[in-house]
Amino acid sequence: MDLNLLIERVVDGQREIASRDNLEIRLMLPEYTILIKSISDMVETVVVNLVSNAVRYSRENGRVSVRIVDMGRRVRIVVEDDGIGIAADELDQIFNEFYRTPLAQKKSTLGTGLGLSIVKKFVEELGGYIEVQSASGSGSTFTVTLPRRIRKLHDPLR
Repeated sequence: MDLNLLIERVVDGQREIASRDNLEIRLMLPEYTILIKSISDMVETVVVNLVSNAVRYSRENGRVSVRIVDMGRRVRIVVEDDGIGIAADELDQIFNEFYRTPLAQKKSTLGTGLGLSIVKKFVEELGGYIEVQSASGSGSTFTVTLPRRIRKLHDPLR
């Protein structure tokens, strides 16, 4: 799949929502096409969840950036915002099903607390890993690292 195209499509889908809060979405893609052999629906779900969360939890007049980093045999998708952030003592809980931080609950009534748990599950099923850096009030950076080629499919239906 063309990862650049997938990410462009997801970001374009969030621009109208971002414009309501006067958010700038910066898209930083390599000049060349990043191709990966993976499960496109799962990758798209990961990107949609991370970008929509960044938009939802950013501050008015803020900025969200989405970029791809080519690492050869792996690629990184980095989604960064300057929003409400996540307190240090909550970082180990954000990937748990149904967990929403108190700040997230206050900022938006949308969400079930399932998005990040699904993201983590899908990333791991695709042979990758996810990292987060955040501090309360200082925004968040989610970094997903995926192999260029999926090696083992866990679901026999695929």
